Amino acid sequence: MKVKLTLFLIFLLTAGYLSAQTILPKEGFFPGTLHYKNGQVKSAYVSAPKKPGQNAIFIRATNTAKSEKIPSELLDSISFTTPQGTTYCFENLSWSMKEGGKIKNPQWFFTVVKGYASLYMLSDAYVITGKGKAYAVTYSVGSFGSEIYYMIKKQNDKVAYYFAYTSTFGPDRISQLLQRSATHYLSEDKDLVDKIIKKYQLSDRDAEEIINIYNDYMSQKK
Repeated sequence: MKVKLTLFLIFLLTAGYLSAQTILPKEGFFPGTLHYKNGQVKSAYVSAPKKPGQNAIFIRATNTAKSEKIPSELLDSISFTTPQGTTYCFENLSWSMKEGGKIKNPQWFFTVVKGYASLYMLSDAYVITGKGKAYAVTYSVGSFGSEIYYMIKKQNDKVAYYFAYTSTFGPDRISQLLQRSATHYLSEDKDLVDKIIKKYQLSDRDAEEIINIYNDYMSQKK
């Protein structure tokens, strides 16, 4: 009985972390678009990937039609829109821990910001929560809680690179990783870099805001 209670409490704690992250719609197929690597664009009812390494995406011609499996290797990205009007996008990207590092096989990344510089979340799995059967973008739950890994990909990059890191248990901090990333990837906007590495005004948890500020700066330069 004690073991069951412990497992139940762990589940509730984990579910709490999930609810704090980006929650996707209930299990099912939603009207969306598939972008193929050969340039083809196809409209269909799309199901979100359950894990980053999923080797196929499931689609339907209509919401009640038989499911069809599309190999992930054929796709660049997928997107779908919920009945509430929210659109979610996943991109099938090669990635590396650093520029010049070993390039890892493509996997499905959740798109946080799309622009001159795009920001992605690197997750351990896309799973269905126990309550409500909702798709959720989740992260490894260890001694530091739910760990979030952010990746960056600029327009001319062929792969995404490790950009920032944070966790639900960890303090609001400016990691050495973010400082290196800001200096290297965001060097055009010196004021933004200074806010991160000198003034300590923006931390890893501000990754989305940081990329939005950078994109605004780059758009004004054109």
